[in-house]
Amino acid sequence: MSFSENQVKKILKVFRGIFVFVMIIGIIGFVLAILMSIFLKTNRYDSSSIIFLIGIITAYCLNRGIKYRKEWIPPVLTILFSFSLILSILSASATRLTFNFQVTYYVAIITRLLVWIIQLFGIYFFAKKEVRNFFNNKGTTIF
Repeated sequence: MSFSENQVKKILKVFRGIFVFVMIIGIIGFVLAILMSIFLKTNRYDSSSIIFLIGIITAYCLNRGIKYRKEWIPPVLTILFSFSLILSILSASATRLTFNFQVTYYVAIITRLLVWIIQLFGIYFFAKKEVRNFFNNKGTTIF
């Protein structure tokens, strides 16, 4: 399957929307982690606030890289999607979903499957020659 330039632009808009969504969720999580550490007067939530901050910065950089067609985007996202897919499959096989309500269990399974589909498509999409050409990526990128 090959992609035209218009299809690549549309798919990249979807990925940018996903990264904006991740930034919004990260900002909400960061603010909640800071508020909880202030009101509970503990340092227990410091590591989670740092993780949210790293997620916000990463999503922002990837969003900007896609917007300005940086040549490092295809290899970085291919590697990122590959590692996250492997980690999510390993964590899914190591954990057992237990919920009080059956509906929540099905929502969790559907969410995992949806994330896996997005990750697989991301690996496939950013490895395509048309997408690498769109970003002017001519070969191996040294980070």
